[in-house]
Amino acid sequence: MQKLNCYIKWIPLFILFSFNSIAQTYIGNYTGHSVDGRRIKVIANSAMIIFTFYRSDVLRVDFLPTLSSASDSSFTVIRDTTNSIPFSLEESDSTFEIISSKIKVVCKKYPLRVSYYNAASEKILEEPVEGGFAVSSEERIVNFVSKPNDHFYGTGERGTSLDKKGQKFLSYNTTVFGYSNPEPVMNINVPLITTAQGYALFIDNTYKDFYDFGFSNNNRFSYSVSGGELTYYLIVGATVPEQLEAFTWLTGSQPLPPLWSLGYLQSKYGYRNQSEANSFVQTIRQKQIPCDAIILDLYWYNQMGDMQWNNSNWSTHQQMIDGFLTIGIKTVLIVQPYVTQSSSNYPTALNSGYFAVNYLGNPYTLSNWWSCNCNAGLLDLTKSNVRNWLGEKYTNLFNQNVAGLWTDLGEPERHPDDMIHNLGSAQKVHNIYNLLWAETIFEKFNSIRPNERLFNLTRSGFAGIQRFGVFPWSGDVSSNFQGLQVQLPMMLNMGMSGLAYHHSDLGGFCCSTTSAELYIRWMQHGAFSPVMRAHGVDNQAQEPWGYGVFAEEVVTKFIRERYKLLPYLYSAAYENFKAGIPIVRPLFFEYPEENFYNTSSEYMLGSSMLVSPVVNEGVTDKNIYLPQGEWIYYWNDKVYNGGKSIFINTPLNEMPVFLKAGSVIPKQPVKNYVDESLNDTLIFAVYSSLTSDGSFTLYEDDGKTLDYTRAYYSLTSLYQYTIGSDTAATVNLMINEVQGTYQGKQQHRIYLSEFHCVREMPESVNLNSSLLPMKNSYSDLRTSLYGFYFDENKKILYTQTKADADSAYLITLNNASLITSTTETNTVPISDYKLSQNYPNPFNSSTLINYYIIERGRVVIRLYDVLGREVMMLYNSEDLAGSHTLSFNSNNLSSGIYFYSLSVNGVTRGVRKMVMIK
Repeated sequence: MQKLNCYIKWIPLFILFSFNSIAQTYIGNYTGHSVDGRRIKVIANSAMIIFTFYRSDVLRVDFLPTLSSASDSSFTVIRDTTNSIPFSLEESDSTFEIISSKIKVVCKKYPLRVSYYNAASEKILEEPVEGGFAVSSEERIVNFVSKPNDHFYGTGERGTSLDKKGQKFLSYNTTVFGYSNPEPVMNINVPLITTAQGYALFIDNTYKDFYDFGFSNNNRFSYSVSGGELTYYLIVGATVPEQLEAFTWLTGSQPLPPLWSLGYLQSKYGYRNQSEANSFVQTIRQKQIPCDAIILDLYWYNQMGDMQWNNSNWSTHQQMIDGFLTIGIKTVLIVQPYVTQSSSNYPTALNSGYFAVNYLGNPYTLSNWWSCNCNAGLLDLTKSNVRNWLGEKYTNLFNQNVAGLWTDLGEPERHPDDMIHNLGSAQKVHNIYNLLWAETIFEKFNSIRPNERLFNLTRSGFAGIQRFGVFPWSGDVSSNFQGLQVQLPMMLNMGMSGLAYHHSDLGGFCCSTTSAELYIRWMQHGAFSPVMRAHGVDNQAQEPWGYGVFAEEVVTKFIRERYKLLPYLYSAAYENFKAGIPIVRPLFFEYPEENFYNTSSEYMLGSSMLVSPVVNEGVTDKNIYLPQGEWIYYWNDKVYNGGKSIFINTPLNEMPVFLKAGSVIPKQPVKNYVDESLNDTLIFAVYSSLTSDGSFTLYEDDGKTLDYTRAYYSLTSLYQYTIGSDTAATVNLMINEVQGTYQGKQQHRIYLSEFHCVREMPESVNLNSSLLPMKNSYSDLRTSLYGFYFDENKKILYTQTKADADSAYLITLNNASLITSTTETNTVPISDYKLSQNYPNPFNSSTLINYYIIERGRVVIRLYDVLGREVMMLYNSEDLAGSHTLSFNSNNLSSGIYFYSLSVNGVTRGVRKMVMIK
């Protein structure tokens, strides 16, 4: 959040150079090696490469340009090398090899060039003949070979296309205010590259760095860093989920969130006083719209840096917080790392040496600070005494039953290059500043509430910050559909950077007028994303009732749907905690055999739900490509065959969501807040299929404490399988006994099962070996301990049984008739190829190119100058039929008029003009 009358983007000036044009000094010939315990040192004249196994599939590689150089210490890695990892060495006249059970390193000696192989002896990564490691002045560089079908992901928060192949960008945490373009450099940079090639690279360096994924040379990808030494970790894993498991093992896993944080959270810039906050809470409870938290912006204090209440506007704040808690509303407060001259804490911070300094060692003064038009200082969080002092300020807030903090401006937003910290230069500290801040809060919270879970809503970050319980958001996005569009690839790549709770200001933050349509569409997306939090400026509505009766009805429907799905979402959160798997996932996670490597218009929520948000204005129908298999539309249970594009109506009260056939989705009755009542009823939505069995593991715990880290939780295995034919099927749902325990576990509860897509009443329904009695209505069933009811109109068969946690239950539909794939014509109505005008146009540096193809094929997009000369190839890959978006970054081109063409399978299908202005 940033002051609204200051429309300046804080973007560092940089040149995205071509690595091939830099005078690089490459590492020379092999001259020897030695083994020092766990470390294998390979010498090349005056330089050295050190290989260290952390696991058999995780290899640390240090490049030291001189033998007297030392590797940098790590702020991110929490593992050490004390565990014994077996490896062997083999040497010939031309090569030297290091071999573990998962990785083989082959060092060609003359000159020294490194290649990596997996356990199947497949080459997964290699340095080019010209050279891998290199130096250029103070920079450290590494180059690798890139192949045409390579795909690169991760690297943090970027609005550009999902696959980073062909892109080039800086990595330096950067505030971008009011954005709607696909920005290549944003607030959160994570030097983790995940790939579809069977490996990941985590580069452990904090300085400003650059990535070139084949932009300058199609056959190379390169990394360069402006300071420090170069250390990377090679992670060998066949899939991105395997790579993320190793990365989060190395840098720490995200703790399980407090369950309330997965509910609906209401924020605004801002609720200006206690009366406004009270009014919101009273209204949302009166309307019975589920909500679990109110988040207060900078009006709760007097001056930035105070970290205490403005008693004039919040006269009985403690009574307010406690009163909110009695009706299930938690309070979250914004804080910043800057202290303004007008703050009551400024004299103490100034006189105690708590601020970062200038080259003379004097406190660095940031003049004309936007919140007060006065001076300000940045707290030097690399000093332990500053962190202790700040932690005590937060102690006062946590002792007031504040549920969490909103950490804003932590890039740091204003961080001049000549500022100096106790740890070193601004360039060294900048990317890890918010990591240190998050650690400060995490440790202080744990000392005050040692058995509770932290909620830290944050705008910045770096690798490893996930272990401190952060919930990153995408900054100050413009309130328009373009701003909504860029959230999808950003959210997915953040998940592939180890940050599973990335989300956006629903409705958009600023700089444009939020329409009812935009608010609805953004809230729909939010309901099926990791975090659902509305936020924006207070010159327009941010609450569900602010855009008319129809919008309120639709938004309330989606909020309620999210609360029903909390058991499903919370189980996905557990997967993230255990193995680093994101909550939202690109389609290629589940369908690697299909060409979804650059698809972000659709994504998987968990492993069973396919979500395709509507992100264009005025759209009431949509072309959607469904992966192979059968899919059930969430809102009406229509069954579709996948492996093709379908055309589906998307009225404003719906967003396309599909269930994988065979899925079992755990749900719960709607609550006004997560702790409103005991979880004494579980709902199992079964999407039976003759072609696909399905399973799900339901995770449960108390939702509040850290007891889950001490094995106090439960797992319930669910399994559905169907045999027979569509007119005479036997449908089975197996609910196994609950494994494990925790405080508050329900020993006795109701299991309510929903069997979807049942065409007709089955012959009978069994619970274990007993027949269930038929009920005359749904309400009749719900008041019974045992029974079933078939809804002829919805084509859903419901069963209910009183259940004991220690028992297993098999529910069987005998001789059932099932609805199979729809016979409606679901072909895509677009009958020709389409190349759309890029947006924005004219543009400065980044623009989006949308195109539609009617069949799978090789897509090539080329850029030409006004004389018709080819400037570059923008894209060359095989795409599926359907709509696609290409992000184009033009940093190395001059202003002017250009043309771009679309060809599919060698045939030109369209040409458009674009105008670039710099």
